[in-house]
Amino acid sequence: MKRHVVIIGAAVLVILAVVLLTLHLHHESKMEVLSQFQDHQLAHTQHLAHQIQFFFQARSQELQALSLLVSRDYGVFIKKRGDLETYSEMMEYVKAVTLYNGSGAVIYATDGNTIRLDGGDREFFSWAKKNENRGKVLGLPLVQPDSFMLLFAVPLYRDSFDASPRGSNGKFVGILTLTVDLREFLSDQFHFLGLNKNLHGVWILDRDGKLLFPSEHREMVRRNIYQRNESCNQCHHSFKFAEEILKQKEGTIGYELRNSSRKIAAFAPIDFENVSWKVVINSPYDEVEAVAKKSLREHLMLLGIVVLALVGGSWLIVRNERLKVRAQEEAKHWREKRALEDEMQQSEALYETIIETAHDAISVLDTEGNFIFVNKSGEEMSGYKLSELAGKNFASLIHPEDLPRVKDLFLKTLEDKSYVDDFDARLYAKDGTIHLLSLSSGLLYKKGRVIGLFSIGKDITEHRKAENALQESEKQLRYLSSQLLTAEETERRRISKELHDELGGALTVIKLQLSFIEKGLKQDQVTVKEECETISQYIDQVIEDVRRLSRDLTPSILEDAGLSAAIHWLIANSKKNYKINMALDVVDIDHLFSQDAQINIYRILQEALTNIGKHGQAKNVSIVIKKHEDGVSFSVEDDGIGFDVEKAAMVNPDERGLGLAIMDERARMLGGSLELWSEEGKGTRVNLHIPLEKGENV
Repeated sequence: MKRHVVIIGAAVLVILAVVLLTLHLHHESKMEVLSQFQDHQLAHTQHLAHQIQFFFQARSQELQALSLLVSRDYGVFIKKRGDLETYSEMMEYVKAVTLYNGSGAVIYATDGNTIRLDGGDREFFSWAKKNENRGKVLGLPLVQPDSFMLLFAVPLYRDSFDASPRGSNGKFVGILTLTVDLREFLSDQFHFLGLNKNLHGVWILDRDGKLLFPSEHREMVRRNIYQRNESCNQCHHSFKFAEEILKQKEGTIGYELRNSSRKIAAFAPIDFENVSWKVVINSPYDEVEAVAKKSLREHLMLLGIVVLALVGGSWLIVRNERLKVRAQEEAKHWREKRALEDEMQQSEALYETIIETAHDAISVLDTEGNFIFVNKSGEEMSGYKLSELAGKNFASLIHPEDLPRVKDLFLKTLEDKSYVDDFDARLYAKDGTIHLLSLSSGLLYKKGRVIGLFSIGKDITEHRKAENALQESEKQLRYLSSQLLTAEETERRRISKELHDELGGALTVIKLQLSFIEKGLKQDQVTVKEECETISQYIDQVIEDVRRLSRDLTPSILEDAGLSAAIHWLIANSKKNYKINMALDVVDIDHLFSQDAQINIYRILQEALTNIGKHGQAKNVSIVIKKHEDGVSFSVEDDGIGFDVEKAAMVNPDERGLGLAIMDERARMLGGSLELWSEEGKGTRVNLHIPLEKGENV
């Protein structure tokens, strides 16, 4: 035994060590996956930022080249519009080329619907008119809820193509702009990189903290993270992660919004002329968790293999030890058995003592039914001594009503050479007392020949009296249970009526009063009106709940339209609540049952459908109601998971509930019978049969 304990203890220690090592490996693997994920996401973000910056430089160079084309001969520009349109069509993602004169008016645009500069933007035009800004390109974001455009602008001077050095005086004649679709460019970049993300995972901030490109919250576009109000706290715990992004040059950071999963954001800078942005790509932390969980499953599988190997090895060692011990015990058992057989041959007196002291009456009869032997219990029970009973026939002691049956059993035992077990007979004692005995009898052999039979009788007189008293008590309990169920239905109807009439009416009055209050509010009391509307909707929900509770307690349709209509309503409601296909085959039976009987039938069907919906996991249910010559049958059958009826019957009554017991009691109140069949994996069937005499109803 000690050796087994040592083996098991060593195996447990090894398993614990393997478990700890597995958990450590899983933690290290998770950290490594997280680090690789962050590096990978940062690389994508840096690449995207580089592509955007390269895109800005390319468009800037194209704009400068185009400005030279326009400035060479500004006076005859009208003749060059065709060249300008051709040039603009060659540039990727350019939506419009627009030319403004010195006063800010549009004199030409390739697309009249594109967003333009406001002619009243004096600050921008003042910048363009400064001679030191000649040749410079200015980028202006044009952010709308459904678009993200960027406007590249360059000042135009009459002598911008002359050989005069930069900074020489020239006449400012206007501004040339390119409007590019940055949203389309980002979408193409995502497709090129092969990222399984949409643009909601990308957002762009300028150096001042203004959100330029949409994030998860479209209403945040063009808002500054430093200018926030109470509504921001509905989604954000804080904006520290955004502030940290603006402070650092590039990197990764984790954050979490309210009612949302944790995310990892990678950010990188974009610096071009006056543009200084931070581009951010975020990803759900669940992607890292998925990889980590896969690693954990692999480690657990490895752990399971190790554990199985250790358990199997330990089991084999313990099994071999047990087989060895069992062999030793069997050898010892055979030695003891041999010694016991030798001892039994010398202990016949002991058996006589056992028979004589037995509490049951033991007797031996010859083949004619005459007494040969009776033990002391038999003498005390009958009132006769063995000397008085010897040679006396058993028939003289048996009650006359039981004698024919006892004689038949006596002859049957002799003829069939069988054993008769547990038959009752009344015995007359010497003093006239009647004892009820439970008898068992068998044959006695000597050298293969029947020489008589033995009988063992147990006095069950008091036990039978107790059984009769118990049956009477059970009868009273059944009567009480039927009265309780009747009282329950009465109370259900009362509570249902009070819920519907009183509580439902009160809620309706409250809703009307609330409606009057809402109509009396002023136009500017918008918040109060919204609250009134919310409360009114809540009251509607409460009224509907009260109606549902009232219907569940006592469906009014049962009293108003009868049992058949109530069954149709019950099936339709169950089908809606449990999403189960239900087929109904029913005949008109309303005239066959009283109101109380209809309620009991309805409750039995309701309990059966409720059990199917909650526990059966069925897809299809069949309800068949038929009228026969001898009564009415109800059948409810499903194709669910089923259960073992015998195992369910052995469960403690406190654990299995009262549903089936109440169904059976209601069937008894109807004078009918309830049968339940079920098998695991093959569904369940409940059959209710209510007998009817000809021309009779229940």
